Amino acid sequence: MDSFALSKIYWIALVMCPHRKIEWLHDDGFSAAQINTVCKMVVNRFNESYRQPTNDIDKQQPLKQRYESDNKSNDEWAPEDQPTQQSSETGPIENYLRTEPVAWEIIENSGGPLGYWTDQKSYMAHPELAKFAINYLSTPASSVDAERAFSCGRLMTNHLQHQMSSDTFRAKMALRLWYKTPLLPNNSNVASMFARHPTPSEINPKSSG
Repeated sequence: MDSFALSKIYWIALVMCPHRKIEWLHDDGFSAAQINTVCKMVVNRFNESYRQPTNDIDKQQPLKQRYESDNKSNDEWAPEDQPTQQSSETGPIENYLRTEPVAWEIIENSGGPLGYWTDQKSYMAHPELAKFAINYLSTPASSVDAERAFSCGRLMTNHLQHQMSSDTFRAKMALRLWYKTPLLPNNSNVASMFARHPTPSEINPKSSG
């Protein structure tokens, strides 16, 4: 589990892949204790930031506890200082983890995991579960590691480009990862940004002569 120790986002995104769920952990040789830890992490994060409260639970919740919950940070990406208290009621995330993975053919026909959850969101009883999955599965890479740079970096440049700065290279790598995600659904967003900024020749006409 050391490779995913830096962030919980990796674990949540993995488990929320409907064709994997926790079966991937079983198949990859994780112990029952490790799988239980991952499941608790996913359940806690969902219940803390996405689960819709019911009237019955709110009525039974002590006033002091409700006040503390209302004043708790809503930042779902912040690390958890304390474990979230679990309700005795089984929620949508627990039911999701207990069911079998979805066949890959179904996922593929929907256009991949994001397409599957987008379709599910429109008619499922708990759309907040789909929102949870979409938010984590569409999270872009937070860094450019060496392996990704060597495997994908050559696609970002060609033999006619010289003296590209490291900042430009990182920006191109990031845009490639964001493309066709909610952050950058198509290239019209990028085109509009370039249209708002003047070109070097417009800034300094003499330099282009």
